[in-house]
Amino acid sequence: MPTKKSISFSIIVSILSFVSISNAAYTELDCSVDPIFSEYSCNQCFEWESQAVWSNIWFMSDQWINTWSTPLILFKDEQDNPEMIPLNWAIWQQVPNSTDFWEYTSNMEDLYNDVEWGYILLPWQSVDWIQSKLWSAYTLLENASLEWENIWLITYPIVAHRISSSDDIEVEPINYKECVLFKSAGPTQPVELPETWPESMLLLLVAMLLGLWLLKITKSSNQNS
Repeated sequence: MPTKKSISFSIIVSILSFVSISNAAYTELDCSVDPIFSEYSCNQCFEWESQAVWSNIWFMSDQWINTWSTPLILFKDEQDNPEMIPLNWAIWQQVPNSTDFWEYTSNMEDLYNDVEWGYILLPWQSVDWIQSKLWSAYTLLENASLEWENIWLITYPIVAHRISSSDDIEVEPINYKECVLFKSAGPTQPVELPETWPESMLLLLVAMLLGLWLLKITKSSNQNS
């Protein structure tokens, strides 16, 4: 039977192993490769790493790209938050378990137009527009799926409007949805957490701080390269 220390260490390893790939690009797929994409009306489709029990998914973000020859405007009150959809009876825990999970990025806020009361993206530009908050994460608690079976789909819906050459905002919206599919690393049973919650929470905090440090180092390295 695993000891409390070994369980706690395994949780830290799973967190840090995720952080090390959090900046890696998704693998883009043709949406026709899996019927789950058409079931959820995905326009652009991606796949990420396979996940095992106690995998932690955080530092999530999405890009808004204007492929039109005219500016686009996005109104905050028309947007739905990204949605995490469990598949094949996988059980994920959302922390915090509330709507206070996502936020607009500072780059997105820079696009806000006080006159139009919306966010304007010029033709052929892109912005990392939404992200999960610092302490927000999903944790895989139970998974009975075989290796490479689908266990989770996250959807990023965007509603925007075109701005004409005469600066009129078109009423008809442009609906677009990006989807990221996660696969199973194999069927596993959930590991019982240590009963000493203060100890486990401290270890989790240390792991998250280490993860943030690794993320900062990675970003700094990318900017200097």
